[in-house]
Amino acid sequence: MLRLFFLDPCSAFWTTSFEEATQSESLYSSTFLDTVVDCFQKSGTPLRVQLDYSVERLIPTGTTILPDGRLCGGFAHFEKNAVGYLFPHGNQKIFDRKPSSMKYHGLKAVAKPGLVIAIIICGSVHVFGFPHQTETFSEIESESTIPFRVSLQMASNNLSSMPTLHSMAMAQSDGKWLLVGGRTNGLHQIFATDLTSFPPSEQNSNLWVIDPRSGQSWSRPLQDVGLSDADIDFLSATNAQFAEHDGKLYVAGGYGYDSIAEEFVTYDGLASFDVEDVVNWVIDGSGAPNPNAVRITHDPAARVTGGVMRYMGDQFHLVFGQDFQGGYGPWFSGEYTNQVRSFKIVDDGSTLSIEDVHLTTPKPEYRRRDLNVLPVIRKDAGGGPLEEGLVALSGVFTEFDGGWTVPVEIDSSGNPSMADPTAPDTFKQAMNNYTTASLGFYSQESDEMHNILFGGISIHYVDEATGDLTRDDQLPFVNDVTDIVIDSEGNYSQHLLSTEFPLVTDLDGNRLRFGTNGEFIVAQGIPTYENGVLKLDELTEPTLLGYLYGGIAANQGNQGKTVASNLIFEVMYQPVPEPNTFVLTLLAASISMIAYHVKNNQE
Repeated sequence: MLRLFFLDPCSAFWTTSFEEATQSESLYSSTFLDTVVDCFQKSGTPLRVQLDYSVERLIPTGTTILPDGRLCGGFAHFEKNAVGYLFPHGNQKIFDRKPSSMKYHGLKAVAKPGLVIAIIICGSVHVFGFPHQTETFSEIESESTIPFRVSLQMASNNLSSMPTLHSMAMAQSDGKWLLVGGRTNGLHQIFATDLTSFPPSEQNSNLWVIDPRSGQSWSRPLQDVGLSDADIDFLSATNAQFAEHDGKLYVAGGYGYDSIAEEFVTYDGLASFDVEDVVNWVIDGSGAPNPNAVRITHDPAARVTGGVMRYMGDQFHLVFGQDFQGGYGPWFSGEYTNQVRSFKIVDDGSTLSIEDVHLTTPKPEYRRRDLNVLPVIRKDAGGGPLEEGLVALSGVFTEFDGGWTVPVEIDSSGNPSMADPTAPDTFKQAMNNYTTASLGFYSQESDEMHNILFGGISIHYVDEATGDLTRDDQLPFVNDVTDIVIDSEGNYSQHLLSTEFPLVTDLDGNRLRFGTNGEFIVAQGIPTYENGVLKLDELTEPTLLGYLYGGIAANQGNQGKTVASNLIFEVMYQPVPEPNTFVLTLLAASISMIAYHVKNNQE
């Protein structure tokens, strides 16, 4: 069954299905196209169809691409390409604003047919395709079986001096946060390219330190560290991968503007920050940091953006993501890694290197970026010590710009595996499908893992007016909070929690949606396992777990305005009493009241 979807802001969501062979060749056959065109002509909707075949060719370093063969997002198209045909009088120049004389470096066009079906209505473009990994989703359950409640409240120290940041790297020392890279504006411009989509002026080229307890913040420009212009560009990147280990913050890759080459790149850099030294230097505000407090090296394994890096089993694991070269634009796509890259970081305090790199076999189902890759704990099947692992939840984008739904489990050695998406009992994630602030709990007593996802971007959301769970294939921004539970048998379920972000509005009264590309930072003194998962069994009373900071704030689900947030939300924990305990408490209270009344009556 081939499913086409139509997203039209001027009318209701509309879909149609065609009985077609699933072989890829048939998707581009004239019969198939005739069927599509006939269907939409009958509906009275204006339709433009362009079938474009790219020719595989290597663009040599230094080659000048002329207007009749310009590059769009790494793909070489002819003068009248699919992008141009999306508009009545458009051409590729709408999306490729590089000067004709710009030189490209070692880019390769992919030999792949590309079908674009577009509807022109109200001046907007609507593209058809297969949206998500699966057509069905697992049921969203209630929070009735969750043994705790979490709530969000605005921190009392939300000062205007806090930086607006999202997609940054961060670590902490003595309760103070170190922030590196990221962006200071909102979501990138969808229908723009190059400098307009990711303005270099909005790259964060400062090192920031925040103390959430006092509400103070400090900053120093990266230039004060004594770095080269190339290294400053690298550390100003967005969507880099990062991990904190043994007092150091490691930052790998990321996407940004190379001011020397004057083009956008995914970096191959790896940086090491001595967190305590750098935090103290930023706060001190003078002089240079300690020698070797910031160290940088380069390795092809680090050339990734939109992935996640975690430390596990004496190795670092860089999970999924992509290598995106050149300016960003609509329907542009980088080269996805489709794999887990595991390696050791050798860091003796003065030199830095990546060694013992292991790459898993690339698979199309791992074509994912901008996802949540969370550390998990599970009991050893043989009764041994607790085991660490990772779970990669959802993420984007499928070949047709939809979301992934089936989790990928990664063992302690970095080997990924995924359940069969066609199996009826396979978990298919319905909500919180994009990178968002998150935290994890593990209970050794129940052998259950709880993964809390705060807001972000989601295929489904709760309609505030009706309370209904609503599907939106445009993946809107949401405030909904869910818990993805992994039980003792390894079964997944997703539970909608009653909490959500506090009401914050823009100047026009529109409610803001938070979480996307933000971070959870655990508070000092909270019991955790070595991989950062919180010890649920040791949380027995109301507790401040930590904070949510930064990320993108949006005033609509889709097609609204976005900004980078500087708000800090406190994450509060409240245990839910066991039913028997609750009954005994009520019984004890009732007995006390009876005794009180009896005594008073006797008097």
